[in-house]
Amino acid sequence: MNICIVYNLTQKYREAIWRELSNDSWNFEIYSDYVTNLSIKQIDKKDIKFFNANAKLNIFPFLKNIYFKKILIFQKNLFNIIKSKPYDIYIFLGDIYSLSTWLSLIYLKLKNHKTIIWTHGAYGNENIFKRYYYKTFLKLADGILVYENRAKKILINEFKLKSEVCVVYNSLDYKLQNKIKLNLFSKPKLSNSRYFCFIGGIQKRKNIQILLDSFIHLKNKNLLPNYKLFIIGDGIDFNYYSNKYKTDDIVFTGAIYDEETIANYLYNAEAMISPGHVGLNVIHSLSYGTPVITHSNHFNHAPEFEAITNETGAFFEEGSLESLSNTIIKWVDSKRDRNITRLKCYKIIDEYYNPINQKLIIKNLINNIIK
Repeated sequence: MNICIVYNLTQKYREAIWRELSNDSWNFEIYSDYVTNLSIKQIDKKDIKFFNANAKLNIFPFLKNIYFKKILIFQKNLFNIIKSKPYDIYIFLGDIYSLSTWLSLIYLKLKNHKTIIWTHGAYGNENIFKRYYYKTFLKLADGILVYENRAKKILINEFKLKSEVCVVYNSLDYKLQNKIKLNLFSKPKLSNSRYFCFIGGIQKRKNIQILLDSFIHLKNKNLLPNYKLFIIGDGIDFNYYSNKYKTDDIVFTGAIYDEETIANYLYNAEAMISPGHVGLNVIHSLSYGTPVITHSNHFNHAPEFEAITNETGAFFEEGSLESLSNTIIKWVDSKRDRNITRLKCYKIIDEYYNPINQKLIIKNLINNIIK
C-alpha cells in the first residue's frame, strides 16, 4: 500500500507520528515544505531521509509554500507530484484556503482516486458562508480525520457528511516520554515545596496574568501557605511578567529544552494550570501524570481540551479570577489520591493520544475506503 501525505511543514512535534508511519510495512511518503527560520522548531535534517540516506523519516520537502497574510494559499510543485507518481490514497492537510489543495482534490476525484482530509473539523460557531465553503471542501474527500469527538459529531449531525469521519486525536513523542517516566520516581525533585506550574509561551494573550493574580490572591489570604508556582517557558512578554511578579513563591524558569527537566517539573506538580488557550500542553502534562486546570470555554481551546475530564483536571469560568481561585482551592481541598490521578492521566494518553493509536486509526480508515 502506497500512501501520499501532503503536509505544510516539518514541525518537530509531528516527528513521532511521522516516524511511526515511516517505519510501517505500508509505504507512507510525506511531502512538505522545509523552512528553518520559524518560531516553531522543525525536524532536524539529519533525521529526514531526503537529506540523509540513513535517516528513517520518509519526508520529502519538494513543496514550496506561498502565503497571504500568514494564510497558506498555494503549494508549488504539489500538482506535479500528484500527476507524476501514483498512490493508492492521498491524505491532505485541511488547509481550506489553499488553492493547490482544492485543485488536487478535484483532479483526484475526477480521476477516481481516493483521498482523505486531515483537519481540525468544525467548531460549530462558523457563519453560514464559512460553513458552506468548508462543507464543499470536505465533500471532495472519501474520508475525514479530525482531532476530537466534538468535531466528528458536528460534521456528521450538522454538516451531514456522507464520508466516513474518524477521530485521530493528537500526540507527542510517546515512546520517549514513556522511557523518561520510568526513571522519574527515582530522580530528586526540583523543588521541596508543593507547587503548581504553567508551561507554554509567556504572552499576554495566554491570560497568564489571571493565574499570577489568582496565586498572589490566595497567598495573601494564606490559603496556599506551602505552595509555589513555576512558570515554565519564554515569550515576548517574559520580561514584563517576570519583573512584575517574580517572588520566592513565583518562579520563572525561562525556556527549558531538556525533556527530562520538563518531565520532572510536570511529574511532581499538583496540576498544570493553563488559564488561556490549551493545546498540546495538555498532552504534555497528562503524559507525565499531571492533571490540567483550565477554563471551560471549548471554543477558545484546541481539540486536546477534550482529554481533560473531571478525573484528569478541573475547569473554571473563562476570565474570572474568582472562579480560578475557587477551582484551585477546591482542587487542593479535595485531597485526591495523587497516584490514582496520575494513573488516570496516563490512561487517557495510553488509550488515545499516542502515535501508535493514530497509526491504527489512519490505517483502518484507509482500509475502509479502499475495500
